[in-house]
Amino acid sequence: MPKVKNMLKLRKHGKQEICVVIRVDAEGGYIDLSKKRVTQPDAKDAETRYSNSKVVQSLIRTVAEAVRVDMIDLMEKIVWPLQKQYKNHHVLEAFHNSLHDFNKVFGELDISDKIKEKLESEIKRRLSPQPVKIRADFELTCFAVEGIEGIKAALFAGEGLSTKEIP
Repeated sequence: MPKVKNMLKLRKHGKQEICVVIRVDAEGGYIDLSKKRVTQPDAKDAETRYSNSKVVQSLIRTVAEAVRVDMIDLMEKIVWPLQKQYKNHHVLEAFHNSLHDFNKVFGELDISDKIKEKLESEIKRRLSPQPVKIRADFELTCFAVEGIEGIKAALFAGEGLSTKEIP
């Protein structure tokens, strides 16, 4: 396998590539990587984890700046304990679960009320599902004696059974 002397010839500056670490040479300070050994499912997994981690990091950064606390302290107090608790899932899933019951997810963590309030407001603001507007066009005909009055009655009956939530 040929050694790459100049990495800039192999890939473009600023572009992120998913690679597998083959070996680490601690003495020489080199890391051997392979793009060919990355499978498609592994690449998708890595991209998902990366994007989820960016969301969590951005949210924690916003909270840290608002309450004037060092970001690494919040990572140690919030993210790392949650990562241990949610071993098979991402911390972002814990944040999504906190939308339903904030105290169940963050109640046991040793953080101040000020941080909890800001964290809860940021999670609700960023991770709450956005309302979706649905529109449909339909055509009604009624050949019975009732005609328009029959169509009106049917539409009002349907409206009476409708709900605001989408199941």
